[in-house]
Amino acid sequence: MFDFGDNSDHFTEHVASEAEADREYARNVGMDNPQRAWILSPRDVWYANPSYAGRPVPHPESVD
Repeated sequence: MFDFGDNSDHFTEHVASEAEADREYARNVGMDNPQRAWILSPRDVWYANPSYAGRPVPHPESVD
């Protein structure tokens, strides 16, 4: 088992920001979809897929 010492409430020390939660979402979805260059978060924000290894793809909302 884990020994957390005197700090039994260690899981509440850091609450993820919305951006951190979005990046985690993009990382998790990206691992399952490595062919997608961009991941759209539930908050309607685009994140580059860290698992994507193809050619560079412009941001989905970029104007040519």
